[in-house]
Amino acid sequence: MRYHLLLLAGLVVWIILNVAVLVALFAKTKRELHGSARFANDMEIRKTGFLPTPKEEEKLKKKFPSEPPVIIGKHKGKFLQFYGNEFISIGAPTRSGKGVSIVIPNLLTYPDSIVVLDIKMENWLLTAGFRAKYQDVFLFAPKSEDGRSHRYNPLDYIDRDDTKRMADVQNIANIFYPADDPKDAFWQNQAQRIFTGLVLYMMETPNRPCSMAELIKLTTPTSMPLHEWIPTIINERKNTPIVINNETGETRVKELSVECIEAMMAYVNVDSDNTRSSILATLMSPLNVFTDPSVATATSHSDFRLDDVRKKKMTIYVGIQPNELSRFSKLLNVFFSQLININTRVLPEHDERLKYQCLVLLDEFTSLGRVDIIQKSIAYIAGYNVRLMPIFQSVSQVEDAYGKDGANAILSNIACQVEFTPTTIEQAEHLSKRLGTQTVKSKSISRNRGKGGGGSVSTSDQSRALMLPQELKEMDAEKEIIFFTRRTLPIFCEKAFYYTSPDVFGKRMKRVEEPAQGLDIPAKHQPPILDIKNAWREVRTAKKPQGN
Repeated sequence: MRYHLLLLAGLVVWIILNVAVLVALFAKTKRELHGSARFANDMEIRKTGFLPTPKEEEKLKKKFPSEPPVIIGKHKGKFLQFYGNEFISIGAPTRSGKGVSIVIPNLLTYPDSIVVLDIKMENWLLTAGFRAKYQDVFLFAPKSEDGRSHRYNPLDYIDRDDTKRMADVQNIANIFYPADDPKDAFWQNQAQRIFTGLVLYMMETPNRPCSMAELIKLTTPTSMPLHEWIPTIINERKNTPIVINNETGETRVKELSVECIEAMMAYVNVDSDNTRSSILATLMSPLNVFTDPSVATATSHSDFRLDDVRKKKMTIYVGIQPNELSRFSKLLNVFFSQLININTRVLPEHDERLKYQCLVLLDEFTSLGRVDIIQKSIAYIAGYNVRLMPIFQSVSQVEDAYGKDGANAILSNIACQVEFTPTTIEQAEHLSKRLGTQTVKSKSISRNRGKGGGGSVSTSDQSRALMLPQELKEMDAEKEIIFFTRRTLPIFCEKAFYYTSPDVFGKRMKRVEEPAQGLDIPAKHQPPILDIKNAWREVRTAKKPQGN
């Protein structure tokens, strides 16, 4: 008897469970007819690992020993921390707090190397003093107001191996002279060739500097025009000894390479003087910035190495004023292209010296123009422990720079996308659509106008955007939305303003409250004052080299 009762009870429980499952499935299906979009709740946020407890944080540090966290927001007073090597993007209109809630908090907490495009150089002033306590800091600011800058020479990163150097030279040439537009392709290709030839000439002439300002000197008409000087110097190098070792003074005949001669002679072999004049004008157009004495000096040598960012902890601030962004766009493009190119040649597991991650903070990302290596290499850059954080105003801005396909290739490889309050209806509609729709109950009341009166109330499921475009445009300026490409619900949270967390940042700055003030930068980390007078003298007295 007891056995039968137990059997019956088990059967009843089984039936109840199955009915419950069916009801749940039916209810879920019904809800999803119009969408079930929502934001992640507290438990779901914690499951992502972005709000680790002290014990969980220790586990994450062991799991990601060389992939420290990036602060992406704040939830109920705690920082959202994103460990790993996946990329983060920030969609932030102007004056929306991207610097004070994303850039500065990470510059004051991120322990490994950082390279940051520092518009207005505020990040340098507020955070370099703190970072200098633990690592080397550099400021490359070719047009700083006080004339101080560490130096970076893009030609120093050309491989001196004869079998590898052409690729590096051509990469620079392609940035200065993109041949994308068929209308300009001839002129751009011709400029690429003469640029390549002159760079190779400098590299093959050890007793001459190898810099962009020096290249401009080679094009300066003096006693003979460029198309006459080229064959003259080619012939002289066949017979005239040159200094091949500046330290010992050793001299010997050193002919120019075939690659150098062919590239320079392509310019000489142009029949028309007018055509040569146009080629020279095309060559000089993006190089005019290097005629500025301060820029010439700031790019004459290198005070730091881009290939060190994964070998040791260091920070490079690239300081440019907003009104100079357009003027310096090509140079900035070369800088960040070389940074990524050099650091995506050897995987960390193949070189034990590559112990650190490098976070690349790209404020005003699209001001660089199209950085081809980012578009082409976005899928594998993270594997080299180089972590990108592009910051832009809207998706349409990225599409303008890279085209729709290029923008999609970049954005689809960014795991975490932080969005601030949109300012345009276009961006608001894009975000609203991305958030999706939810199912809401809607009541409708019908009344009978007949003698009996009465009426009825009916309830139906209706579709509603999780957030309407207008609601997004009116979103609190202290809030943000975080999207993830993997199967994780979006997070609605607060921005991580550094000045709202004096307990964290108070000891890392002199003054956290407005006006903020960074710690003093030690003298050994201060960039030197550029010797502009000497550079200006050299530019003014530039002579066409005769003999070598």
